[in-house]
Amino acid sequence: MKWVYFGLSKQVNPRGSHSISGMRGTQNWHSPEILKIFIFEEEENGGKTTSPDIRPRGTVKSDVFSAGLVFGYYLLGGHHPFGSAINVPPNIFKNEPVNLPKIKEHPMHAIIMEMLNDNPDERISSADVVLRIKFFTIQNRVKEYKKKMRQEINAFFKNSKVTDWKESEKNKKFEEMFKRYLDEAKKEFPTTDVMFQYGMKLTVHLMKKVQDQWEKENSVPAKLESNKEILRKNFMKVSNGVAQTGLFASNMADIGRTNYSSV
Repeated sequence: MKWVYFGLSKQVNPRGSHSISGMRGTQNWHSPEILKIFIFEEEENGGKTTSPDIRPRGTVKSDVFSAGLVFGYYLLGGHHPFGSAINVPPNIFKNEPVNLPKIKEHPMHAIIMEMLNDNPDERISSADVVLRIKFFTIQNRVKEYKKKMRQEINAFFKNSKVTDWKESEKNKKFEEMFKRYLDEAKKEFPTTDVMFQYGMKLTVHLMKKVQDQWEKENSVPAKLESNKEILRKNFMKVSNGVAQTGLFASNMADIGRTNYSSV
């Protein structure tokens, strides 16, 4: 997947804006605010380019919109989020991504919708896009670990005679199992040190610190730790379920023997 052709890229100023010298790339992949500039120049200004002094400036939020179009196109298997080529510009202006409902169940859908907000001031930032993607990636990995643990728990109680175990023995077994999975997660997703590297500037350092703190609190190991009590309860529930099932089967067998002997 190609993110950018740097031959067409522009440097932005500290406020996150940049000059626009002319149409770059395909019209159907621009944000509504950029499209308005070029459509005005084509239809209202006789094709003449507006003076750079008075022409509106592009912003990084415009690039976020374009990235959202690319993400949607990729997930839609080669279909533009706003429909067929001839309908894309009018649908962008009406803010009607007609094809996106097809991927409504995908975890990226909500993020793409925020990237395609027609108001640049309300549009999600590129930094937040990255954090959101990291978040649902982490959530998916946590679900996978929890699924693996539940499968092992079910298999363990199904194949082991643990109905007469004490509560402390069951808890000990769970702690051993949980520690093994947590160690595995820490190797795959190591937490970062909050004080990792000082930036050249205070702002850079602060941003890095905030990001590291977020990653530390939302890493797979951290998420597993926060779900530990839920997993433990599931462990105990399976244990009790196996014990009760065994007791039920035993009682039914006794009833069957009693009925048989009375015949």
